[in-house]
Amino acid sequence: MDITSEQDLRKISSKKDTFKLETDITVSEDFETIEEFNGTLDGQGHTIYNLNSAFIETLEKNSIVKNITFKQVELENELGLFYENNGEIQSSSVKNVNIENLDIEDIHKCGVIVKENYGKIEDCTVRDADI
Repeated sequence: MDITSEQDLRKISSKKDTFKLETDITVSEDFETIEEFNGTLDGQGHTIYNLNSAFIETLEKNSIVKNITFKQVELENELGLFYENNGEIQSSSVKNVNIENLDIEDIHKCGVIVKENYGKIEDCTVRDADI
């Protein structure tokens, strides 16, 4: 399935499938975290802008997110773009990240890309992070 809008992006949790980002997408302030993803999301080198919450809560086993960039990420008391990774995150980058109001004292696990990793993270970068 081709992803060309925020509305398309919101639908990826509903079925196991292969999704391809066909364009850069700027999400609105009310974009909600995708609860569960069980498929393949290929960003094809495109960018998702302006996330202000986690992108995916649980990346299921055998799921893949690859070739995608997240820019202008503003996370407040969030613990990663993905809460739990049981699949694979490949060749992706996170740029211009700003995480605010993070209370490290009460947090046992945290990360910019993933809070809890039980899968594989490969060839990913984080740049210009202000934590």
